[in-house]
Amino acid sequence: MLSVLPSRQLEIVGQQYLLNIIDRRDTVPNGWRFQLQNKREGGLVPGGFKLRLATESRGSLSEAEAVATKAQQRLYIDVVLQPETTVVWEIEPLPDNYQREILIF
Repeated sequence: MLSVLPSRQLEIVGQQYLLNIIDRRDTVPNGWRFQLQNKREGGLVPGGFKLRLATESRGSLSEAEAVATKAQQRLYIDVVLQPETTVVWEIEPLPDNYQREILIF
């Protein structure tokens, strides 16, 4: 069973998107999914969008970037995070009113 934590509503280039953080620990130990999707039903994430995770100190996480090479329903990253890991999420293009958010797992 997947658990979805509260999502972030984002406006990017005039469109509304949702960033969901999905708990996958019941199927993957310490597993999490960060998922971006268009809020409009049937809406797509355009090609060229990037979703990236980094450590709090801006270091990269292994395989923690997804790039939409073409328009698609969702853009996501599956990661395994050890307890007390701190990460920040980033999206390109930047969402309107973006503020860096530090998450602790």
